[in-house]
Amino acid sequence: MTAATYSRATYTQARRVRPHGIDRAIMLLSLMALRWARRHAERTAISYEEHTRMHRETQGVYRREHDAALLFARVR
Repeated sequence: MTAATYSRATYTQARRVRPHGIDRAIMLLSLMALRWARRHAERTAISYEEHTRMHRETQGVYRREHDAALLFARVR
C-alpha cells in the first residue's frame, strides 16, 4: 500500500539533475552577462537632482553663447 501513495510526480520533483557541458557553460555565460549589465546600469545611472543640475548648466551655456553671438551680430 505504501507504493501506491508514493507517486511518480513527487519523485521527479525531488530529484534535480545538474547541468553539464555546454548547458552549464551557457548558463554561466548568461549569468556573467546579467551581472555585467547590472553593474553597467548602476554605474551610468545618475540621480534626478544631478540630471537637473547638468541640464540647467547646459542650457545656461547655450543661452550665454547665443546672447554673445547676438552682440557680435548687431550692426553698429
